[in-house]
Amino acid sequence: MDLIILRGMPENKKMAVDSEIMNKNKSSTNVRSSGNTTTFITMLDGTVLEVHIDRKAKGKELLDKICEAINLIEKDYFGLVYADRHDPRNWLDLDKRISKFIKVEPWRFSFEVKFYPPILHSCKKILPDTNYVFRFEMIF
Repeated sequence: MDLIILRGMPENKKMAVDSEIMNKNKSSTNVRSSGNTTTFITMLDGTVLEVHIDRKAKGKELLDKICEAINLIEKDYFGLVYADRHDPRNWLDLDKRISKFIKVEPWRFSFEVKFYPPILHSCKKILPDTNYVFRFEMIF
């Protein structure tokens, strides 16, 4: 699968979605030859998550990988923002290929809250991990 690295975190915070990646030959780090690209996602706390993903991947696949890395189940409240030459703040369309919107590599996104539940503090249906991410966003 793909390698996910949290930058700005201690060395022991590097994460791999699939252990096979960690066991591969260290000299095979040429991402371009495998049809993958490097993606940098700035998280809510300012850390940068590095994800290697297929160039043909859709936005939903990237968001799923990010949410999996931070143990977030309720993905509907969150999205990915990117900048282009026309607008510094565009929401990535999750149903389309990322390469349709981003032409320059490495791809760079910000993980952001799309919307909040109506009454966050009294919403009992929100999972604890999602609630934590919302409250973390409010701090920064």
